[in-house]
Amino acid sequence: MNRKMEFRGKDVESDRWIYGYYYRGELEPDKAFIICKDSYDEYEVIPETIGQFTDLHDKNKKEYCHKDLFRHMGNIYCVEYNFGGYGFYAKNQKWEWLYFVSNTSEIIGNVYDNPESKDNRNDSKIKTDTI
Repeated sequence: MNRKMEFRGKDVESDRWIYGYYYRGELEPDKAFIICKDSYDEYEVIPETIGQFTDLHDKNKKEYCHKDLFRHMGNIYCVEYNFGGYGFYAKNQKWEWLYFVSNTSEIIGNVYDNPESKDNRNDSKIKTDTI
């Protein structure tokens, strides 16, 4: 299986999402950059917002990324990386693999555009037009 090694991160200047290839600055290791996969332009991004694509898709064929929020069976979960793969913690705090629910779930946002939803997972507060 050939896995795409693509990332996303928020541009430090415009606060918009940049999609492409991630690297750390050699001369400035505290800075992070993404080379846009379409234009090959380089953007400095906010390091905390960098997330790797999981190579999985939701029921609408949107790509899952680390820290995306998704709805599954009426509940909202956050994509995490643990135990060598992507998954989420269910309500009982049991680790579940994203692979088993990805194509029946729906991405509804992410924790960076919806910081208030990170803890309470309140549907009414989630902005879905930002990803």
